[in-house]
Amino acid sequence: MWTIIARLIRVLLTSTVLFP
Repeated sequence: MWTIIARLIRVLLTSTVLFP
């Protein structure tokens, strides 16, 4: 379950970096 949460957080971080 934590892996899913970590994946979601990483996706959010990458999305903010790619689209500031």
